[in-house]
Amino acid sequence: MIGEYERAFYGSAEGQLRHEGGVAGGPGLYALGLPVLRRRKSTFIYGIEDDAREVIDHLTQYLAVRR
Repeated sequence: MIGEYERAFYGSAEGQLRHEGGVAGGPGLYALGLPVLRRRKSTFIYGIEDDAREVIDHLTQYLAVRR
């Protein structure tokens, strides 16, 4: 039986993570540094900061609802 976290990875035939802007299919599962995650510069160190801010905002909202 496939669990929630494993299901998040079965998005494509190439085995790419299924996500929307770094928010993956499993609860509390996030990704950063992927090509064109939210912006073209997402793959680079100087570009990850903006993505990280948005992913952290989502995570904060997710944790607030779970309490």
